[in-house]
Amino acid sequence: MEPEDKDPVVSAIGGTLGIIGALLARAGVASLEEFAGALSVYARVTRETDPDQAEILDQWVSMLRTLAARSAPPN
Repeated sequence: MEPEDKDPVVSAIGGTLGIIGALLARAGVASLEEFAGALSVYARVTRETDPDQAEILDQWVSMLRTLAARSAPPN
C-alpha cells in the first residue's frame, strides 16, 4: 500500500524507472524484477549511511515490483 501523501517527484522518478525497466526488459538486458532487485540491493547498502534516501529507493523498488507483477503473463 502506498502512502496517500506521496511526494510527486518520487512518483515521477519511479514512473521513469518503470519505463527504463520496461525498455531494458524488452531489449532482453534485464527483467523488471531483476532491475528492481538490483535497486533493492542499492537501497540496503544506502540504508547504512542515508536511511531517508533508502526509503525513497524502497518506494521505487515497490513500484517496479508492482509493475513487474502486472506485466507478468498469466499462468
